[in-house]
Amino acid sequence: MIAGLAVHFRTTLLLAQRSVLAWAMVLGAPLFILASFISLNRTVKSYYQQHVPLALAISLFGAACFSMPAALAAERERGIWRRYRLTPLPTAGFIAGSALAHLLIALAATAVQLAIAVIAHRLLFATWLVPAHPIELAVAVLVVGIAYTCTGLVLAMAAGSGNAVIGLGLTFYLPMLTIGGLGIPLHKMPEVVRHVSCFLPGRWGVDVINAALFKPAGLAGVGFSLGALAVLALTGAIAAVGLYRWEPDRPLGWRGWLWLAFAFASWVAVGLTAEAMGVPGQKP
Repeated sequence: MIAGLAVHFRTTLLLAQRSVLAWAMVLGAPLFILASFISLNRTVKSYYQQHVPLALAISLFGAACFSMPAALAAERERGIWRRYRLTPLPTAGFIAGSALAHLLIALAATAVQLAIAVIAHRLLFATWLVPAHPIELAVAVLVVGIAYTCTGLVLAMAAGSGNAVIGLGLTFYLPMLTIGGLGIPLHKMPEVVRHVSCFLPGRWGVDVINAALFKPAGLAGVGFSLGALAVLALTGAIAAVGLYRWEPDRPLGWRGWLWLAFAFASWVAVGLTAEAMGVPGQKP
């Protein structure tokens, strides 16, 4: 199985590299957002630093919501998945290979984002942007990438076509930008929005990256956010296996809707737990 997983990983990586849309969504759109953050916060260092974790999280979530689902939907529509079905690799192996390949691309794009943010910080404020915990930052980006990728897998498996991926992706993406903590720091948002954000995965990713970048305690101070991401990753991966369809025209069915309900129930469970524990909003 390991050999088959490695072959599928390499094949998916090669297919993804040829997709213009994939690179546009993984690298182009987040770079545009990063440039916007830099232009809007180029005079105040504290404001600039508040938006760096958002830019990194947007890069990871954009890859999970658009690039990966679009690439997987295209493979299924072209009949590539039906050919995969003839191989002995189990369904979970196909999903793992696809997820790992797209996760690698997302991590590479995020590294580019961070490098640009560091250089821009040096040019604007004459000091280097040095993460408080560099190793923990790498761990944080990896954990957030895995959680967001598993969330995106649910979207990819639920969508029946490439057009459906765009619509569902926007349905996921826009709430994360507006009220989920990806577009605006939560401490600048009304109190009710902070409570709503507890039910969306975007908030927890920003928490973890921000802690590794700037907080003295590092990841030790965001244990709940790490646990929330772990729950979202696990339930997303399980739901993706249940939602896997070889053919593009096969209906979702009642079992598919149950798997979707299972995935989104984890969002609700995490949000309710955060509310019960009194998890505070993000601090500047």
